[in-house]
Amino acid sequence: MNIRKTLRAAGLIAVLFVLFGLLADTNVRAQPCTKEGKAEAKVLIKQGTQYLRELKARLAVAAFKQAYGHCKARVIQFNLALAYLVLGERVTAATHLRRYLNGATAAERRALPPPLKLLLTEVGVLRVQVRIATATIWVDGQLRGSGRVEIVVLPGLKVVEIRLGDRVLKHTKLEVAAGQTAVWNPHIDAKPRRTGLPGRAISTHPARGTSTSSASSASSASSSSRRLHWAYFASVAVLAAVGGVALTYTGVRTFQLREDWIASPSDAIEKDFDRYKLISNVLVGVAATAGITAAIIAVFTRWRRNKPEKPRVSVSFAFIPGGGGLTVRGRY
Repeated sequence: MNIRKTLRAAGLIAVLFVLFGLLADTNVRAQPCTKEGKAEAKVLIKQGTQYLRELKARLAVAAFKQAYGHCKARVIQFNLALAYLVLGERVTAATHLRRYLNGATAAERRALPPPLKLLLTEVGVLRVQVRIATATIWVDGQLRGSGRVEIVVLPGLKVVEIRLGDRVLKHTKLEVAAGQTAVWNPHIDAKPRRTGLPGRAISTHPARGTSTSSASSASSASSSSRRLHWAYFASVAVLAAVGGVALTYTGVRTFQLREDWIASPSDAIEKDFDRYKLISNVLVGVAATAGITAAIIAVFTRWRRNKPEKPRVSVSFAFIPGGGGLTVRGRY
């Protein structure tokens, strides 16, 4: 299991660093920080980059966070997203990626590589807002903020509560779909009822609000996500195959030109040899990039659909006064 995790991390690092060159460099100019802060941030970003190359993602996260403490550069959020993605912490990675994209240009959004684009399709966003600024917002029993929160979550059903001190003002359940945003803007009752124990929801009224996702939208989003993954996988797989065929031809041709030049040296043969050698080197990079990317997409994608649970029925015989009877229990 450890070997498999190491291979996955190594493959991802290879794509992110060597092939795509994703990590932002140490250039943090035009950022709201002091000259000394910029210098410290550059050193820490360089250190974090080296940690990631050595597959020490936890140390890289610590270095990038220290760098962000010296200089609030948006590119550091990008590096944090990559580090957490290597660690397999998708929610945290997507949170930092969304912070990087907040204020990003259209060109920066288009330049996101497939692994990060796929990440945004595998998580959802939950947005809750109330008019009472001091009201706290709890999601699945955890305090997430007050007044307004917008957080990245894994797809699924979420229990949301609005509390004011020891009172639960509202509570509801929201279905968050992959790649979608669920929104709840509840209407707060004028006289909320006090709970017997802190944190217990007792409201008997259905929560009022709006949600942009439901069970059907979750299924549709999941299907769309799989189709998108298939499209990326097919594209890079075809590119790897075409690159491999072209590389075979140029490699053979390069070898033939080398033999011809050894037998009869000439400037024309030398120029052809250099040209085919350059083309072969480029094709090696293209084929390797496409092949490793296809492998990573295949490993990290959930290809199977969730199977519906089959109904369970049990029948038992029981004696009762005056006779007997059959008891049928089931889940449909």
